[in-house]
Amino acid sequence: MGDEFVNEVWLQSQFLDIFQTFNELGLRFIFENPGDCNLTLVREFYANWITETKYITVLVRGKDVKFSARILNESLGTPNCDPDVFNDLKDKPPYRDVRHTLCGVDLNARWEWSKDTGRPNSLYFASFNQVARVRLKIVCSVLLPAKHLTKVTRDRVVLVYMLMKGKPINVWAILRQSMVKFRNNMRWRFCYEGLITHFLRSEDIEKEMIDIIVAYHPHLTGKLVDLTRTKALDISHGPLRIGGHPVTDDEMETLADRYPLIDSATFLCKSGPAFLEPLDDDEATANEAMDDDEEGSTVDGEPCRHYRDATIAEASHYGRLTSA
Repeated sequence: MGDEFVNEVWLQSQFLDIFQTFNELGLRFIFENPGDCNLTLVREFYANWITETKYITVLVRGKDVKFSARILNESLGTPNCDPDVFNDLKDKPPYRDVRHTLCGVDLNARWEWSKDTGRPNSLYFASFNQVARVRLKIVCSVLLPAKHLTKVTRDRVVLVYMLMKGKPINVWAILRQSMVKFRNNMRWRFCYEGLITHFLRSEDIEKEMIDIIVAYHPHLTGKLVDLTRTKALDISHGPLRIGGHPVTDDEMETLADRYPLIDSATFLCKSGPAFLEPLDDDEATANEAMDDDEEGSTVDGEPCRHYRDATIAEASHYGRLTSA
């Protein structure tokens, strides 16, 4: 996984803007075929790579190989920019702008909330426009490998957003996070095997006769990213339009007054006050909402009315239980 590459000629002829963006950001390595793979070297690299410490050297064939951000970016020809840009956007992305950039402003695309963290965690691939889908396929084939694209995770959404906004990307920071995750996964132990083989050869690590070499094969190593069947977004079943323009809130209120719907139909149509767009640019998470409730329990040193009423009701209930 992670050893696919993009057909440069096809991308330039079909999506010139995307091709120019990757060139301007210095990400031309996505057009290069990584070639064959030395599984023995890759296995030794992952086995000796200590990810829990800050050491930047890995012992391979008795030689200390420096594996740092600067060296890897120089090997790939990518810029050595600040890695915190990606991490900061991943921790607190502009949810609405991300959704509008990838899905369009006229669509009812919504973030999928995580039940564990209570934060927006993924977007549906079906809501992406065609340009975002092409970038996502490149990201999921070269940078952050993924086999299923039904739900696009938060880190991949942020990376596609950075590409569409033309923000600089530190490839080392992204690859390292993905390599650490796949190293701890027993199912995919050899991720970026072609890239690691190419990197170790550039560091003068020679192969031996007993090494297991996977030669170039179009279906095993160096596979082309299939972008030819990337369909445009079907808006025939999109949001309601009146006179060729999106429906306004006033028109929706008029429609609701004239044709009232039951609760189940309102939920299916996603209409009504519960589905209005929030005014805040960043959607509040469950933890932020809990903090707001705790901070709002007092006003000018006095308990709030709803807190005081709840206390009185609890005391009355306790008094009835004691008298009984």
